[in-house]
Amino acid sequence: MIGKNKKVGIITAGEKHLIQGDFLENAGIDSSIPIAVGGLENSEEFYDGYITLKKKDIDIKKLEKEVVNAAQNILASKNIQKSYLGG
Repeated sequence: MIGKNKKVGIITAGEKHLIQGDFLENAGIDSSIPIAVGGLENSEEFYDGYITLKKKDIDIKKLEKEVVNAAQNILASKNIQKSYLGG
């Protein structure tokens, strides 16, 4: 459905947490679906604004840059995450 040699990009708060366990399988994503995952856990604005709640006010422009950067990293990635699904 996504086309040959294509993959689904997923941006998540924490890459490690998404790819461990059976979260993806419970969401209907199995080893037949090639994916690339980008985590925001190392993004200062996202992490301090939404995870640790250290920041009361979030700089939307900075957050936007962090998310766009994560998306660009996924697009540049040749690494398709499948091993955690047994693929």
